[in-house]
Amino acid sequence: MPALVNREYERDLGPFVAPTQAFLGGLEECFVARSNTSTVYRIPWRLAGADTAVYLKRFRNRDLLHALWSILRPTRARVSWDGCAGLLERGFRAAEPLVCHETRRLGVLSDPTFFLCREVPGARPWRSLLCRDATARAALLAHTGEWIGRLHEAGIDHRAIQPKNILVTGEDPASCELYAIEYNRIRIRGRVRPAARIRALRLMLRDLAGSLSREEVDSFLEAYLRGSGEGDLAALRRRLGRVLLGG
Repeated sequence: MPALVNREYERDLGPFVAPTQAFLGGLEECFVARSNTSTVYRIPWRLAGADTAVYLKRFRNRDLLHALWSILRPTRARVSWDGCAGLLERGFRAAEPLVCHETRRLGVLSDPTFFLCREVPGARPWRSLLCRDATARAALLAHTGEWIGRLHEAGIDHRAIQPKNILVTGEDPASCELYAIEYNRIRIRGRVRPAARIRALRLMLRDLAGSLSREEVDSFLEAYLRGSGEGDLAALRRRLGRVLLGG
């Protein structure tokens, strides 16, 4: 049974609300990506009479211990729903959540378990705006740094905040809309701990290692501090480490 369904589109989501093995097996032609823990599909669909596409992320139970542990903690599908909804509730951009589906037998998690969301129209990878002239590059880095700072200030801890997990819409690097994905890596907290903030910044900058000058890194961090409303640049650089920042 679905744990949660977007009531606005409930009539259109019947096959996802009560999925059959035949329906799920037929999704292979919509395959996008696979990891050790999940498989992602992009499925053309109609919602409220309009043609669109939906993304289904199906989670696999790694072993019996993981299935048993799910009795005590939320599933990755539920964490995805909560992360996505948490972004929207706090005024950030996110895909529209549609279905959180869990299957349990005697309370123990089993297949299929998945999260379904609507495709963001016109969204493309964050790096598509990074590969431009120096002015546009600096604007995107500052815009993104402030956005991450605001996420943390709002109590949103994204444990995989890095270029590949950020989408953009719009053409202006200074004002484009930013979307975090990988919703199962989001935790909504009253306050994001300093250690978690540093971890997120390290992850973002490590992914860009070798492609940013010191000035660009400082611009990114200064914008982060504006968004988060705390700290100073010198202290933040010390915490991040000289090797990472090339200082």
